Parts: sequence; structure tokens; C-alpha cells
Amino acid sequence: MNTDLSLIMDVMKEIEQIEDHRVEANKEYDLADIIFLTIAAVLCGATGWKAINIFGEAQLDWLRQYRPFSNGIPTRHSIGRIIRGVKAESMMSCFINSCYALTAFRV
Repeated sequence: MNTDLSLIMDVMKEIEQIEDHRVEANKEYDLADIIFLTIAAVLCGATGWKAINIFGEAQLDWLRQYRPFSNGIPTRHSIGRIIRGVKAESMMSCFINSCYALTAFRV
């Protein structure tokens, strides 16, 4: 397995552990897809929900190499609403565990 792909898959495992508190009726977009989109967009310089949406639309083929994005990219308003609904502790835990994975990967 390609080491870059392995690293992304390790990070995705952590992202998938984040609890989705939305009611079933509001789960048109997979939480892990949206978190992955947001992280990728911000790492590439996106500075707001609109920029994250634009990144997602432009990079959908690349994003689908790692996540299904079955319903495409949500609107900027939906991205913001979904991310704001994630508990900060869950995101921090995800990032800390991902950093541990990165450290173990480099050793």
C-alpha cells in the first residue's frame, strides 16, 4: 500500500469515530465525508464555508478517491451547519489521535 494512502486511511479511521448527533432526517451527507472535505480544503488554503464548498466542487473526483461523497458536495450553509454540530471534544480527540498516527508513521 502506498504510504500516503496508508496515512490518509489512518486519519480517516479517526474521523469515522466522531459521533454524528444529527437526526436521521438530516443525514443527507455523511459526516466523515464533510469532515474530510473540510480538513482537505483548509489544508489547501480555504478560509470559509464558501471556499470549502468551491474546493469540494472543484476537487470532487479527487475526494472520491478516499470517500464516497454519494450526494456530492453540500452547500456552504450545510457545511457550516454540519461542522458546527460536531462536538469540539470529538474533533480535538480526532486530531490528537491523528497526530499520534503521524508520529508513529514517521518513526
